[in-house]
Amino acid sequence: RILRISRKEGECTVLVKVKGYDTAALYKVGVGAPSLVAFPLQDEARLDVIAPVIITPSRTVVVLAPSNIVRLGVAGGSGSYQFSINDTNAVHVPATTNPAAWEAAASHVDLVPARPGHVRLSVQDSCMWPSARGAFEATADVVVSEVTALVPQGRDMVQIGDEIQIEVIAYDSTGARLSASQYKYITISHYHHDTTFTQVTPH
Repeated sequence: RILRISRKEGECTVLVKVKGYDTAALYKVGVGAPSLVAFPLQDEARLDVIAPVIITPSRTVVVLAPSNIVRLGVAGGSGSYQFSINDTNAVHVPATTNPAAWEAAASHVDLVPARPGHVRLSVQDSCMWPSARGAFEATADVVVSEVTALVPQGRDMVQIGDEIQIEVIAYDSTGARLSASQYKYITISHYHHDTTFTQVTPH
């Protein structure tokens, strides 16, 4: 029998019961059919239907900074997880994290950037059969990058006595624009060659 699981979470009970015997086959081997009333044969199993494990965000790019702790949320499954990362040199687990949490219930994982690199975090459900864990594995990619380019954007002309705002856009090693959350880990120094005509005020 094949039991098809629905997309809804919950509990279900599977009951297996003998409803009758092949009396002709038993007669050929000289065995009488036992009474199902006196000796009922049945058993049941309870199944927990759970959602797959997910990690959010599934991909993130962070600036290389010791204080830039990356927090990845973990949800779904049984609530008991096994964690692994493919590169412990690019990121490491904060010293304040209990190592046992990597093999127990956890709602998130914290990683600290250590050097530029591409890290993959894998999470498996500890309650799944070992042979099936890989098929239900969730992964998240963390790119640790240095700032490779700063591009100022704004108007190139201003009237005397007026002011303009210039936005400085930072890019990572992949050429993508860094998210706004990463700017607090970047120290941007401004320079303008002639202070006679202009004045710069950081924001």
